[in-house]
Amino acid sequence: MYWVHVNALAQFSGDTAAGIHEALLCELHGYDTVELPNGMVRMVPRGRSHDQDTDNFSRLIEIVQKWCIDMGVPVNTGAA
Repeated sequence: MYWVHVNALAQFSGDTAAGIHEALLCELHGYDTVELPNGMVRMVPRGRSHDQDTDNFSRLIEIVQKWCIDMGVPVNTGAA
């Protein structure tokens, strides 16, 4: 269900699923700002999804669902 929402947001926004996933992790865990050699700045999440316990992963799902609702992104979960 998580990746269905992530992919819907990516398609809606024109971003990649990986980019949306990184942004969600930043919202959940906070982030560090890293300056790249070319001078660009990137947000790096302080936690990864493979490190999640059940409570944190549930929070991640809640965040992605809220983003979809707030942005008006329709999500087809396959449920009838």
